[in-house]
Amino acid sequence: MALFFFFLVMIHIAIIVHLPFIVTGLKYGTAANAGMITGSMTILGVIAAILYGQIYKVIGHFVLPIGLAFLAVGVLIMAFSRSFAVTLTGAWIFGVAYPLIAAHMFNNVSKVASPNSETLTASIFLVGTNSGALLAPYGIKLLAVITNDTIGAKTFVLLGRLLAVATLVAFGISLRTSRKKVKPSLT
Repeated sequence: MALFFFFLVMIHIAIIVHLPFIVTGLKYGTAANAGMITGSMTILGVIAAILYGQIYKVIGHFVLPIGLAFLAVGVLIMAFSRSFAVTLTGAWIFGVAYPLIAAHMFNNVSKVASPNSETLTASIFLVGTNSGALLAPYGIKLLAVITNDTIGAKTFVLLGRLLAVATLVAFGISLRTSRKKVKPSLT
């Protein structure tokens, strides 16, 4: 789980850092416009994190797959966008989904760790988070080389596809887990 979160943090940092290059490189906005996009994305993320409890009550253990689906959609919208408004929409979708996943992952530490190792598990999670942030520029550079991309849009397409695959896996796991929790009735 820590390794998975490591990659999510890496993707999040990559989006924040490289989105301005896409906006300015494709010439549909300025650096100030890109700053407004990333800033508003962060503000919406804070609001979403505050509302995590209420959202969890509605969608339960499907927070992760639904959040991943929204991440994938947001990244793909930004990747294919050629306008400020469309990019802003994709960024907002991404910006709301990421903190919900982060809150969900940290909330589940107590469920996956034994009672005596919750602190250790949370610490490993934090190391994974910081490592993902530290290594994000290198990961994006590697993906840019793989996609032969100088602006970042092709790299975002690859990230969106990876998130789509992660979404399918997460939905499968969530469905399997929810079936195990349902007890058959005797009537």
